[in-house]
Order: sequence, then C-alpha cells, then structure tokens
Amino acid sequence: MQKNKLSNGIVFGFPDFQIVEDMLPELFIRVWGVSEAEIFTYKKRRQGNPALHFVTAGESVVEIDGRSYHTSPGTLFLLPAQSIVTYQHKAEDEWKYSWCWLAGRSAVRILTEIGLDRTNPVLSFQNHPAILEMVNAITKKFSSGNYTSLYPIRAAWELVDLLLECYQGGRNKHSMSTQAMAIRNYIESYPMQNVSVELIAREFRISRVSVYRIFKKAYGQNPKQYIDQLRFEKACQLLSNSQFNINEIAQLCGFGSIYSFSTAFRKRLGIAPSEWHKKH
Repeated sequence: MQKNKLSNGIVFGFPDFQIVEDMLPELFIRVWGVSEAEIFTYKKRRQGNPALHFVTAGESVVEIDGRSYHTSPGTLFLLPAQSIVTYQHKAEDEWKYSWCWLAGRSAVRILTEIGLDRTNPVLSFQNHPAILEMVNAITKKFSSGNYTSLYPIRAAWELVDLLLECYQGGRNKHSMSTQAMAIRNYIESYPMQNVSVELIAREFRISRVSVYRIFKKAYGQNPKQYIDQLRFEKACQLLSNSQFNINEIAQLCGFGSIYSFSTAFRKRLGIAPSEWHKKH
C-alpha cells in the first residue's frame, strides 16, 4: 500500500490487479482518499474510473458537465468517467471530504442501480448516518495499512450495499429508464475500440433487441447510432489534439481499417480525416 501526501489531503493508493480484463472483480476500490481543501478553483476532464465524494465539512459548488450543484456536509456526489469537473470553494472554513475511485466490470451499472449517474450525480446522506460511519471506518482501515489484498473488493461491496439499502426506496431499479441510463453510462465508460451492442447485451444479460428497444425509447436513437456518434466525436478530438496518425486514430475509435474509417468519416462529415486534421 502506498501513501502519498498531497497538497490538499492524503491518498491511499493500491496496486492494480495484474490479471486479464475478463477476470477483473465485478467491483473494487482502486483508490481511497481524504482531502481538506483550502479556497480554490479546480477544473479538468476526469479520466479513468468513476469517483464518489462524501462531503464531511464545509460548503462548495461543484460543476459537473456544465451543471452546478451545491454541496454541504452530508452530500454524496458522483464524478463520472470523462466528465468535466469544476470545484469552486470560497467559504472561510475548510471543505473536507472522503473520496474513492470505484473500478470493476460492473461499477457503472451498480452506481446506476443506486441512482447515481450523469443525469443525477448528487444524493444526500444527512438522513443516513450509517454511511458516514462506514466511510470513516474504511478510511481508518486503509490509512492503517493493515488489510488483506481482498479488502478493496470487500469494502466496495459493503459500501454499495449500504448505499442501495439507503436509497432504494426512492428508485425503481428495474425500470426501463434506469436500464437505459446504465447502458449509456456503460457505452461512455468503455473503450471505443471494443464496445458493441453484442457486448452490452452480454453485460446486462438481455437480448440485442431489448438493448435497441430500451435505449431508443429513452434517447430517440439506437445504441449503435450513439456509439458511432461518440466514435466520430473522439476521432475529431484526436485529429485535432493528438500526435496519433490516422491509422492509429482509426484503431482507437473502433474502425477495422483506415479505409473504413476514411469512408465513414467522409460520409458523415463530408470531408476526409486528413483534411479535417489540416483545418483543425
């Protein structure tokens, strides 16, 4: 266990699981941290795993993907992967919070079942003191360094089980809208070169037809169209702001060859990838 001192807190980092992706645990805590933030403004695009923040003191405004949320003691908020996040802390007292990165093949789906996703990233645990008790207990355990290699898995499941118990009364976890949000979050969190409708169907244990029906009813387009939209958005971003060549970009964005990438790109945007690169 590594313990790294940061300017605004302590991060307890854990070794990555050195096993193939198909054998990764369904859920585990990749990093746990505590912060005592001074007055600051912070903005960046998050990478990697979804993060949970449990605010224990102070007040702040958090902006997630352009939407502002007021946080105070007893606020739980989610920072999805790839979200653009701004912290604006201006109060005289310190803003204190514990946070974790959740990882694993089912992390996004489980958070959605709790009721945490891009459309609803904030919950209150003021009426659920057991959550803070568990957060403090996990922090103490990780900070001690006295735990087994399985503890990051056990702690993750205990935490989400308590969150499900506290918040399940206000949600319908079997609703089609919840499934649609889970599917969308899964698509947005998965590498573009690998995601497919078949993969989604296997992950959620439903048929391909059900994936299409659920997603289209919620968002007005089928999941393949949404995947393609994200692929082209990523392709444009990489063509404008990266050192990758066109063949590498085609692979990163899930196209089988540079020819299929160029053909699809020209058909969708009316311009060749190389021309886009020159103009942007």
